[in-house]
Amino acid sequence: MMGGMSIHMQAVGPSTAELSRGVRSGSRKRAALLCAVAAMMILSDCYALFGSRISALKYVALALLALTCLTNAVSTPVPKNRMMIAAIAVAMLVLEIPYQMGLDQMLLPIGLFALLGVVICFSSTVLRTREGLLVIGLFSMMLVVVLLLISWRECLAQWRFYVGIGRPRLKGCFSNPNSLGGISSIALIMCIYGTPSTIWEVRLRKLFILLAGAAIILSGSRTSILMVVGFIMLFAYQIALRKTVDSRIRLLFLFGAMMVAAICIVGLYRTVQYDAAVTGRLQSLYSMRGEGRQLLVGLGYVSSKEVNLLTEAAGGVVDMLPVSLFYKVGIIGIIAYSLLLISTGAGIKQENKPAYYAFLFAIALQAIGESYLSSVMSFPSCFIWVLLSSLPLIVMEGTANKQ
Repeated sequence: MMGGMSIHMQAVGPSTAELSRGVRSGSRKRAALLCAVAAMMILSDCYALFGSRISALKYVALALLALTCLTNAVSTPVPKNRMMIAAIAVAMLVLEIPYQMGLDQMLLPIGLFALLGVVICFSSTVLRTREGLLVIGLFSMMLVVVLLLISWRECLAQWRFYVGIGRPRLKGCFSNPNSLGGISSIALIMCIYGTPSTIWEVRLRKLFILLAGAAIILSGSRTSILMVVGFIMLFAYQIALRKTVDSRIRLLFLFGAMMVAAICIVGLYRTVQYDAAVTGRLQSLYSMRGEGRQLLVGLGYVSSKEVNLLTEAAGGVVDMLPVSLFYKVGIIGIIAYSLLLISTGAGIKQENKPAYYAFLFAIALQAIGESYLSSVMSFPSCFIWVLLSSLPLIVMEGTANKQ
């Protein structure tokens, strides 16, 4: 009789294959939603093809991302310490708003900080596998290639223009060459760390890694190049330090890493010393003067364009992350953003530490030239926060087709 009950229970309960198909179906839907978010973010930067009104598409993408995160958060546990730290940081950012600007200008930054908190706390419930990470990276890079092919005439005209001013750069239909470099660099990191689950993904992965690298180099975005090099070097270095790797290989790799690092440092020093765009960014930081209240809470997001008027003679811009954060949110805001970064590493799994720390290091290098971390309003900004929040908790499923 017990045998009969056992047979009956096995017949009623779902099989392992059925559970596996259910997991794969749910992961595909989440990956598809993130691909839709990525597509809208990328298209919103293509002014040359669709006009300036296309920029409104990024708000639809952010709403979809927030809705997806909150929907999945109902059924997926989130580390409480991550939510607590992020909530404290967002509260600090929101509470300083009345000291920055008029009441009629408060809605935009409040919405921005709230969305940032949602992405940090709950994006790991949406991007949960390395297979899903690869799908998003491949899709994003494929869309970039398609857009560049569609705008080939603009590519040729812009290339001739930049050659004429002595710095060849590829822009395509994007708003500027740095946008192309930023999008390609994030997609490249996704492709490097993502895990293929089919033979087609293996082939496409190799192809799109090459195409992404070419797009970054042709865009002339030094920040994107530095970011990718930093990620690859630190990620590979941590893998080389594992005990399973021969000591001679580790020594050889360490020597190579030191040589590449030295070349990058020398190149960066020469860039900072002689490049007017970089010195202008540094001059922006030196030129900021204000009352003690402004130093503490900043001047706000809406009025950030005013900094160019203050430092126009020096070529000042707020692209550099320290300059951007200091101007917009002041000392308190910098502390709050530091807490947001700390919260992304909550509950990090041992096997995910190499990728997480490598990406964190890459972001620190990226902050030298761009201010992606101070927003979620573009593809690089949004997916930098998504990756930072997801990498510590991402599920290591190998190539078992659990996508």
